[in-house]
Amino acid sequence: MKKLIIFLMILIFTGCDFEVKGETRVTIGGHEVVIKTEGSTTSNTNINLGNNSSSSVKVGNIEVKIKNKKLSVNGKNYGELKQNDSILIEGQTVKINNKVVSPTIE
Repeated sequence: MKKLIIFLMILIFTGCDFEVKGETRVTIGGHEVVIKTEGSTTSNTNINLGNNSSSSVKVGNIEVKIKNKKLSVNGKNYGELKQNDSILIEGQTVKINNKVVSPTIE
């Protein structure tokens, strides 16, 4: 029982990521992030929960950061996220709530 509780705590505090045939899902900064890659990638997922204002996930060569509610993918800024916004990354395409977004100029 103690091992089960420890396992569940690890899942909760690491963002609960999982991969299904080229698709990785993780919750960071209160936002569901789905990263779709060609084919099946190796389990190269790295999650950094940071503090309340900064979280990131790296899957293969795709790095997603949420810092102070602002989204960046591979160093490109995509603006401020609202509560419960979902993020989908397919190749070079970034979608927020299923709408394609372009990088912002800062």
